[in-house]
Amino acid sequence: MAVDGGLRAWRASGTPCDLYVGDADSSRPPAGIEAVLYERDKSFSDLSGALHELAERRVKAVAIAGLTGGRLDHEWVNLHELAAHARDFDGLLAPTRRGWVAVTARGATAETKPGHPFSLIALAGRARVHLNGARWSLDGAWLAPGSRGLSNRSGRFLR
Repeated sequence: MAVDGGLRAWRASGTPCDLYVGDADSSRPPAGIEAVLYERDKSFSDLSGALHELAERRVKAVAIAGLTGGRLDHEWVNLHELAAHARDFDGLLAPTRRGWVAVTARGATAETKPGHPFSLIALAGRARVHLNGARWSLDGAWLAPGSRGLSNRSGRFLR
């Protein structure tokens, strides 16, 4: 799926696309693929509409290109949209120039480079967290929005 302005990131990836979603204010739907078009004057972002569309289609995991790097307000809204829709998916993953964004309401395991810095952030509010395989582990601790999960170090696996 390509989401409006994210069409540039999709084209750069070289992967096939079978769906375009958005209000077409930043790009035009490619010819020959299904398009879900929104009015430009709407009360939700194109990403929010795309996540809703994917949830309706019962997609389990979503990789998102172009999540960050544009306007700061869009970047913040995009992160909060992922948090708001996290329960609809097994996981949401976005590679960025500054690192990876992984959002889940169900937990995850990741193979990592030992000693690599990472942060665990409760975007959607207070969450009970179990974290193993890091310099600082958590065992059923409550993590609230804020800096408590900032700048940890990974082992080989994070759970």
